[in-house]
Amino acid sequence: MVSKTIVLCSNQSGPARNKNMIKGIISELKKTKWPTGLELIKLSAYTAVLCAIIALFATGLDLIFFRIRDWYLNVNIF
Repeated sequence: MVSKTIVLCSNQSGPARNKNMIKGIISELKKTKWPTGLELIKLSAYTAVLCAIIALFATGLDLIFFRIRDWYLNVNIF
């Protein structure tokens, strides 16, 4: 769906176009439902936990492949 602000701005040029575009952006930002403080904390914690799980999984895979490589090349680092 094409935004009405873009359609209105398309026939203008220069500073007037920029001014109307900024007004349109501000108008859209006011319509946005922003998260509450509690929602923000919960979602941030969820994101941090999920990132930690993915990091642990990637580290585990890295260690497994590291051991397989060392076994295949007959190298004993640890």
